Amino acid sequence: DVLLMDEPLSALDALTRANLQDEIVRIWSEDHKTVLLITNDVDEALMMADRIIPLQTGPRARLGPSFSVGIARPRDRRAMNHDAHFQKLRAEITQHLLGMAQQRDAGQGAQVIPLPTLTPRPVGEHRPPTLASIARLRHAAQAERIEA
Repeated sequence: DVLLMDEPLSALDALTRANLQDEIVRIWSEDHKTVLLITNDVDEALMMADRIIPLQTGPRARLGPSFSVGIARPRDRRAMNHDAHFQKLRAEITQHLLGMAQQRDAGQGAQVIPLPTLTPRPVGEHRPPTLASIARLRHAAQAERIEA
């Protein structure tokens, strides 16, 4: 069995988030099922995971290198902040993520984004679209381009 959790805690306040992190780890410690947790929070990953694998973003997304956490359980948030291994891992993972972002940004260059040509109507005036107006919008969207 595998439990897949895609950013389950991202919309929570810090206290609730920490409490639920502890609860998820407690549940995991009882049955030791495989859990795949997707998160954007390096500290959350270090608190909960045994292994962290960053995902490179973009259309050609792929898995990055594996970072073995290797911090004894149970993990104490306050103690971890002063742990040299935690600090080193956090710095390595953060540096890797920043490097991926720089590579992505450097490789993109200018992108062409099509823009439609639209003419605003007076407030309150509503006319249903006609086939001709839809065709004009499609043609305008294909013809107009900007460089970002």
